[in-house]
Amino acid sequence: EILGNLIENAAKYGGGSVFVTVGPASDAETCEIWIEDDGMGIPEEERIRIFDRGARLDTGKPGTGLGLAIVRDVAEIYGGTVELAESEDLGGLLVKLRLPRAKG
Repeated sequence: EILGNLIENAAKYGGGSVFVTVGPASDAETCEIWIEDDGMGIPEEERIRIFDRGARLDTGKPGTGLGLAIVRDVAEIYGGTVELAESEDLGGLLVKLRLPRAKG
């Protein structure tokens, strides 16, 4: 659910390029998944509000504004976090999903 939503958003709002990177985080307890696109990004002042249910920045494209709220809620259920930033490589949005690593 989380990855499908994030990749779909990157494809919908990006300019055509989407990078997905998976790897260990800086600590041994979590892993990080980065989804980057080359779209317009999300202004820093809007990055917290965009997680509100129904929040949308681009009303010209179809959507309900629920996707990122669901992503955040599901990540938190699993003990994870979601952070938005600017992609240094592509110039659009960078979504950093951090989840606990599986035990065993």
